[in-house]
Amino acid sequence: MELIIKQATILSSTSSFHKKKMDIHIKNGKIENIQKKLDIPPKAKVLEGKNLHCTIGLMDIGTHNGEPGFEHRETLASLCKAAKAGGYTKILPFPNTFPYIQTKSDLQYLIQKGKENGLQILPIGALSQDGKGVDIAEFYDMFSAGAIGFSDGLRACENSGLLMRALLYVKTFNGIIIHHPDDKTLREKGMVHEGFISTTLGLKGVPSIAELAHVQRDILLQEYTNSRMLIHAISSKEAADLLNKEKKKKGKTICFCPLFKSYCH
Repeated sequence: MELIIKQATILSSTSSFHKKKMDIHIKNGKIENIQKKLDIPPKAKVLEGKNLHCTIGLMDIGTHNGEPGFEHRETLASLCKAAKAGGYTKILPFPNTFPYIQTKSDLQYLIQKGKENGLQILPIGALSQDGKGVDIAEFYDMFSAGAIGFSDGLRACENSGLLMRALLYVKTFNGIIIHHPDDKTLREKGMVHEGFISTTLGLKGVPSIAELAHVQRDILLQEYTNSRMLIHAISSKEAADLLNKEKKKKGKTICFCPLFKSYCH
């Protein structure tokens, strides 16, 4: 199968075609040629439209997966299909399944399922055993089996001592902790951000301090341990401003992922 993509803006900072409008010739799934204007081969399919953009495969950090244990919600096959349709070639699923992703065999299962479905799965191993926030999991065994990082997904770690020990542990092999800041004692049963909209709609709001309190603590723990941490799914301006300020410090090894834009590196 041959495909010609007409006049697409290429977005790839390492390419000489970055931000240029070009024709792209794809044959049997591989890029054959990129030029300002290409002749159309016989029987080739032509894709054209207004404001087309073409970029490298995307990567999703903190994918929500239902297999094993919650296949009624999502299977790895349906997850990979949806990811590929959206332009993602790599996904990093959270370990919040049943059983929790915390052993070598768990990780190998995910990696193999990715290969079977034409997608690279880079699994995130559990931060704490069974995600209970009491004892840290076996990081090094999971790292050796292919874990890209360690997290309890959207379960925030309330135990500061456990998070500190986790940061010290991964430091021995240059691993990374992925943490979702969310002080549940402050958020309680909030449904949306606290403010004018939540008040007018009569919905219980979540104050920004519920996120900010954990972010400030995480920064202190990262500075104390001098380890690596990714603060995931930031949604408040106050927390984003604080993290941007921290990232400007020389040699900082903390990064963050807002809900709709990744600043990870």
